[in-house]
Amino acid sequence: MKRILIFIFWGIIHNSLAQNSETKLIPDSISTVVFTKQPVASFMLWQVKSVNEFIHRFNYEVFIDGEKMNDSLQILYPRSQYILKLFNEDDERLKMTEKTQLYFIKVNQFIAMICEEDIKIDKQAKLSANVKLEALYKEKSVILDILLQKQYLKKEGSARWQITNISLPKEIIEEYQHLIERKDITTTDSTYREEGLSPNAQDIAFSPLVNAFNQGKGIVSLCNQTILKHQEIFILEKILRLSLLKVKGTKDISFKISVHKNYQIEIREFMREKENSGWLITDLKLN
Repeated sequence: MKRILIFIFWGIIHNSLAQNSETKLIPDSISTVVFTKQPVASFMLWQVKSVNEFIHRFNYEVFIDGEKMNDSLQILYPRSQYILKLFNEDDERLKMTEKTQLYFIKVNQFIAMICEEDIKIDKQAKLSANVKLEALYKEKSVILDILLQKQYLKKEGSARWQITNISLPKEIIEEYQHLIERKDITTTDSTYREEGLSPNAQDIAFSPLVNAFNQGKGIVSLCNQTILKHQEIFILEKILRLSLLKVKGTKDISFKISVHKNYQIEIREFMREKENSGWLITDLKLN
């Protein structure tokens, strides 16, 4: 009886092993993730994403998110309302009070004139940028204040950004004052060529300017000739060539745009989660 049970038990194990040996390996199934396209938040559609987009929006040429402005959109969004949306709505001066009435009236007169006379920002409008660079000078954090002007060349469609003014921290100027008095700092040589930054440098936060500062070759070629004798240029050129200064990046950028012979607007970027965001008007001045 024992022998019969042993044979039966052995048969069961043998069959089990045989079945296992014949079992085919089935590769693991690949799990897939299905991505569903989420609707874009309203504030992101209205956000003015670049300086060029601001100009096109101001000129009533495009609607939000680059859509071309058409007749039906113009009925829904009259230009006066559309331009008002390009002002920073958090500016207290846009609220009519006894203290702010002068600016409030000026803004309304400006918008009325733009709409009535169909005024647009010219393709070669006077455009300047105030760029504040965050840098390390001898391991100490400093801010460089750079003013750039967009220069339009005779060649059709050609333009460039040039430095028209530089403001350095007072302590750096004082440190190198003795060199200026002895005229030991030179900025030009026989190979000097007046150049500039790409006309679209503003769309990438003037990163080419940051790169130029950190290459250790000096930045005189990016300067307009009218400021080559300024003492800040002499000093900056010296410390850049000695690799004493390292620019970490742009801290703040603002632009001034001539809209009309009588008006100039200032714009800067507001990154916030609401429709009134991106590049917006922060100030309106009379020329």
